[in-house]
Amino acid sequence: MASKIYKKLSSVKVPKLNKHYIYSIDLKNSNTVNKLNNNIEILILNDFIKIIDLKKNNYILNNIEESFFKKAFQKNCKAILVFSSKILAHISWFTFDKIGKKIIDPISPFENNNSSVYWGTAYTFPKYRNIGISKLAMKECFIYSKKMKFKNLVLSVRTTNIPAIKSYEYFNPRLNGIAYSLNILWYNLRYYINSEK
Repeated sequence: MASKIYKKLSSVKVPKLNKHYIYSIDLKNSNTVNKLNNNIEILILNDFIKIIDLKKNNYILNNIEESFFKKAFQKNCKAILVFSSKILAHISWFTFDKIGKKIIDPISPFENNNSSVYWGTAYTFPKYRNIGISKLAMKECFIYSKKMKFKNLVLSVRTTNIPAIKSYEYFNPRLNGIAYSLNILWYNLRYYINSEK
């Protein structure tokens, strides 16, 4: 037991204060996103069995964290996978509820009174950056969420993540507030400042 505790404590990093913008985007946003080419395929998944099916059908899903996928799917999250010629180029996550939100976006506050969808963890593989794939994924989330009668999308982004901020700016986001987070040992402490008042 003591060796387990020692191992965990020795792997602890120095706490760092992170600053995040909290944005909301109206799902009626009229900005269109052009499809990049015919080799691009966008899929929305909510079940790990579909990941297994993709692999059986020769889709290449290198470097995905299967345990995170399983956990996120169990907590009502949906994954947007963007493929280029059957090679995974981008992963995004979104959810409609508080349980899933804690997995993919623990920073922004939960607002269940205004029909919000929550955008979370997103990653574009280096080879596919700066060509608009993230915008395609987000627009696909808009379309899906509007069909489910949701009105806006809420997301948090570190203020240092300039590429993501530039991508989100395409959709004219509204700044809802600023959050600060600090990870100390196994705790994520956060403080939210609302900019609407």
